[in-house]
Amino acid sequence: MKKLFILLFIIALILPLYAQEAEPDKIKELDENMSNRNTTGSNANEEPYIKQDTEFAKNLGPPPKKSFNFARQHFELGFDAGAGADNGLITTGELFKKNVEINMSQLANNVGKDGAGLNFDIDGDFFINIMNIPIQGGIWDIGVFGAADGGINFNLPQSLFILMSEGNIKHHSSSGTISASGGVYADTGLNVSAKYENLKIGVKPALYAPLLFIPKSGITYNLKAEETFSLDAEGGIIMYGPLVENDELQFGFDMSLEGEYALYTFLDVGGSLSHIPLAAAQLENGTQYSLDGLHYEISLNPDNQTNGQNSSELDFEPHDYKGSVKVFQPLRFDIYARYKPYDSEFVVVKPNLGFSVDMNEHEGYFNAGIEGQVNLKNLFIVHLGIGYQESIWRNRLGFALNLRAFELDIEGSLRSQNFVGSWTGQGFGLNIGIRFGW
Repeated sequence: MKKLFILLFIIALILPLYAQEAEPDKIKELDENMSNRNTTGSNANEEPYIKQDTEFAKNLGPPPKKSFNFARQHFELGFDAGAGADNGLITTGELFKKNVEINMSQLANNVGKDGAGLNFDIDGDFFINIMNIPIQGGIWDIGVFGAADGGINFNLPQSLFILMSEGNIKHHSSSGTISASGGVYADTGLNVSAKYENLKIGVKPALYAPLLFIPKSGITYNLKAEETFSLDAEGGIIMYGPLVENDELQFGFDMSLEGEYALYTFLDVGGSLSHIPLAAAQLENGTQYSLDGLHYEISLNPDNQTNGQNSSELDFEPHDYKGSVKVFQPLRFDIYARYKPYDSEFVVVKPNLGFSVDMNEHEGYFNAGIEGQVNLKNLFIVHLGIGYQESIWRNRLGFALNLRAFELDIEGSLRSQNFVGSWTGQGFGLNIGIRFGW
């Protein structure tokens, strides 16, 4: 992996570090006129060419003046790091109270049919881009990147909260699964984009390796509360790492595509398709935390004394798990529009719509959102967004201070599995980015 990244880094560095400012076709035409004139031996025949060049120079005119902004024009390198968490049950502020009060009835009402989740995710990357390279009439950006991102999700079933809030008066039995799933992935590859007139397209081939993968698994329980109270539980959680035999890192290969078209001066439309699978990462050896055949029972005798029976000791120790599994990164599709009411980048409103597919668990998610941005000459940028992605609501506010040679990006978010919870502090996220270049 280290050798591959060095190779991609060298490829990017040998590309030109400048952008061509003149109009290539007109310059080429002028060069051809001058060449034809120089090959003419007669001074009399030279006058038509002089006149032609003079008219052409008038039509060409002075080079257009570009309005100055702080956007980098030649190269940039940067780092990003972020993390987020939410619990779907109570606000973070309640956890830090001196006397914590938990209303089980209210919790049960807040939990949806899919249960309550405890979600964590991380995101970080490093990249180097060479920008504004003129190739065949287009403007290209070429770069290399390395990234790590993903998340782990835990889930408690709704039936458990109903039993705890209402007791056994209405519900004499309850069953469900306390589950975990998710993955964290590292990938590295090329990022290539090209702009021709109003069309911009990009492609991003990448190698990826699952740093941590948890197939959806968990502990299944069955509670009964009649003449006796009994608990039966069994199951386990499986975790895979990236290494196989001989400590070899297992890779997969995928590709991402994106495109954007300037439909009008005030409207751009675009879309992206991320992590198109080309070859899966094949993981072989995992670790299983298992709970086998737990049975616990409490009965009441005539003297109103409790009698407990436990047929199994609680054992949740790790064990080697042998089993091969193919692992893919989440496939994401997204379409969007960029509305610019002032025909510039000063104010941009960006609604988006899409879906994600977890091919490891064969589950799909609907995604949607809207973001507003104010951009002052790329010196100071503020954005505000509300979105629903992969079952998590995120309300984001961020800003960027860009001095061209140095840029600082900061974004904070409120998040939760439900919309109301995303405004009441059930979860938070923070992302920080740094850029250098010119």
